[in-house]
Amino acid sequence: MRCGSLVKLFLCTAILGFVSCALPPDSREEQGFIPDDELQTVTLAREGLYYFGRSRYFDAEVRFRQALHIYPQADNLRINLALTLEQQGQVAEAEEIYLDLLSRSPDDTQVLAGLGRMYARSGKIEQASRCYQSAFDHVVEVEDWERATQFARSLSAISFKYGDEVTALCFSDQALSIRPNPAEKARHARLLLAMNYYDKARKLIGASAEGRAARFDALQLHLSAMAHYGLGKLEDALRLEEMAVDRARTSPGIEGEVRLVMFAAAGFKHIVESQDGQEQDSISELGDPVEAFFASGGHLTGAMIYWPVNLVEDVLGYAKQQGFYNPEGEPTTGGGWLKDLFPW
Repeated sequence: MRCGSLVKLFLCTAILGFVSCALPPDSREEQGFIPDDELQTVTLAREGLYYFGRSRYFDAEVRFRQALHIYPQADNLRINLALTLEQQGQVAEAEEIYLDLLSRSPDDTQVLAGLGRMYARSGKIEQASRCYQSAFDHVVEVEDWERATQFARSLSAISFKYGDEVTALCFSDQALSIRPNPAEKARHARLLLAMNYYDKARKLIGASAEGRAARFDALQLHLSAMAHYGLGKLEDALRLEEMAVDRARTSPGIEGEVRLVMFAAAGFKHIVESQDGQEQDSISELGDPVEAFFASGGHLTGAMIYWPVNLVEDVLGYAKQQGFYNPEGEPTTGGGWLKDLFPW
């Protein structure tokens, strides 16, 4: 997942205060009270957001700097600039901007979240945790439960990434208790899978190969299949993924993983019935989802840290055997876990 997509919503929020002051083009001349420099600032800010959304970070940086030259007191534009600098690896200047903003507004949760995410990406786990903890404490105090969920989930992701499973589970439980919706259930289930709590994950999702699958979506079926795989119940995992695969076509983010687990559960082959009723392996027709996973760099995204350990072992063993995977690489490291850090 591109980092730009993770922070797009955050940027939109940060820029909203500026953009909202602009009048429709056909009424500006009639009203005549919006200064030209303010209109120019809005235009530059919009262009910066446009370029950021397309990963043209240098162009975005230039626009935000130009806007700040006209309107230096616009803190929301400074946040945008810090985010843009972070994407280009200019973390020292980004940190300087964040810390200056915090010195004047220590409870600004947007700034705390931006700084926390930057620290997390830089491997500064203690600083990242402090930022998110401060943001979490503040939003709980003002009873902003939506953002409390987001910050609790961020703290869970950071803790798990750096080996503190107890704290990760604690914050994940908090996020789920605050917002017990399908999205948080799915995030909590993935953490349970990663920690080998397969029965707990299966019970949380509720989908089973024997139950009424019609009321479950592709992600629920897929996560339940992963739990069954972790328990060694490969036939149940296969049946659940077979139910999930058609529904996953409307969820492209998980379709590849669904097909991979289905392939692994079937003994690393596609099973189809021929015209004479005999089962045959159709890998030549349907392709190899493990090969596709490694070819796309999926093993470098960090996604595998949320898989059942036996699935990881099976997939890596098969990939090495087929020549898809070089054991000298680092298959379980990468930035995929950043998707659970706010702003996302």
